[in-house]
Amino acid sequence: MDALIIYYSLVFFLCACMYFIKYKSIQHAFFIPFLGMQVWLNIFCYQHMGEEVDEYFRIDRLSVLFMSVITILAFATIFHSIIFASRRKETYKMIAIHDSALMILISMMSGVLISGHLALLWAFLEATTLASAMLIYRDRSKKSFEAAWKYFFVCSIGVALAFVGILFIVIAGQEIKNPDINISTLMKFVPSMEPLWLKIAFIFVLTGFSVKIGVAPLFTVDIDAKDAAPLHIGAIFSGGMTVVGFMAIFRFYELFSLSPELYTWMNKVLLITGMLSILFAAVYTLKINNFKRMLAYSSVEHAGIILIALSLGHFGYMAAIIHLICHSFIKASLFYQFGNIYWLHRTDDSAFLGNYFRKDSVGGIIILLAFFMILAMPPSGLCISEFILIKSLFLNNDWFVLVPMLVLLTVMFANLAKRFLDLLFMPPKEERVTRRRTNYIEIIPQVILLLLVMWIGIDPPAQLMVFMQDAVMHLPR
Repeated sequence: MDALIIYYSLVFFLCACMYFIKYKSIQHAFFIPFLGMQVWLNIFCYQHMGEEVDEYFRIDRLSVLFMSVITILAFATIFHSIIFASRRKETYKMIAIHDSALMILISMMSGVLISGHLALLWAFLEATTLASAMLIYRDRSKKSFEAAWKYFFVCSIGVALAFVGILFIVIAGQEIKNPDINISTLMKFVPSMEPLWLKIAFIFVLTGFSVKIGVAPLFTVDIDAKDAAPLHIGAIFSGGMTVVGFMAIFRFYELFSLSPELYTWMNKVLLITGMLSILFAAVYTLKINNFKRMLAYSSVEHAGIILIALSLGHFGYMAAIIHLICHSFIKASLFYQFGNIYWLHRTDDSAFLGNYFRKDSVGGIIILLAFFMILAMPPSGLCISEFILIKSLFLNNDWFVLVPMLVLLTVMFANLAKRFLDLLFMPPKEERVTRRRTNYIEIIPQVILLLLVMWIGIDPPAQLMVFMQDAVMHLPR
């Protein structure tokens, strides 16, 4: 507990220093101690894995695994945020607000992963909303202002709905004389709680936290946020926030799965939610000409796949975790590279983008590689997760799920293929003056992220697979 208090105290201290020490030349230097603290927190979690630090913090294998994902994305996002700031002539105050909000967002996302108390988990998630709204409003434009307020308002409503779900858990606990909502304590009492209260709680939680993971019904605000925010912030939203939203839902799934009646019912709810998310993503991408929105809807599709995998149990747990990690890395690398495309053309409208492979062959290779990998083609790690998912549905004879899912994924495949191939090889409708090519240094984080996904797809580390298996060993099989 003391170590975590020190971590968060130092984060807020660095944010204060960043805001009040008005020397633009050393502005980004405050990221160095922050990243060092983030690595230290990751190591601390690994060393205390399987322990309940106190009644408020709980560290398990999944916490450590996802914390590693957040830490990797933190390095890449901060790297690209510095490049983004160097390209723009902004006041010190704007840069200070952005950088401090980014540090707060990363630290709050980390807090969600290690929360051992439902109220604390809720508080950390609400804090990510406040930090995200400040990051969305980076451009200080009318579009970003509207998106920031919409995100803040709808996310607050969503998180409030999740809080109502927590209240229903409290009601269920009071009936058996258990007022505590500590996760470890609840695990002992869930089997004896009234299933009706817990079902209502799960509906509220899934609906509320859908705004964070980016699935039906509250996914639309996430689309607008990624469209209005800088592309490196879209990367941390599509990568890190999806992980955090999944973890928040998974904590309740983990709890309620101890009741056999709830377990079967929850899987049906997750399956329906996942299918609806894929359906909405496939339909909305048919007429989208904005690349940021296209990538955002692609995230909705993959979040739906993750929920479907989770609902299958057994091998589905593994598929969901692998898919979540690989998608986070691939989608983040795409957002980072699209940041350079935007800087070249000063637009994300596909009508004015084209021949990118000729204009910037290095960036074109990154886009082409990430495109094949996001479509789950070998050697992408998504190939493994989707193969496990399809095989599980096939062996379970879930044809009413498998066939519609494959049809919708095919529609998404066709939509993405057309947009990406037009971007890379077709001339734009209107040529605009290009400003610069990709700097080789800029692609280093993107290449590293894609290589990690390829490593999982070609030769997944045995220790990583065992680690993931142990993380879900306690769930019903």
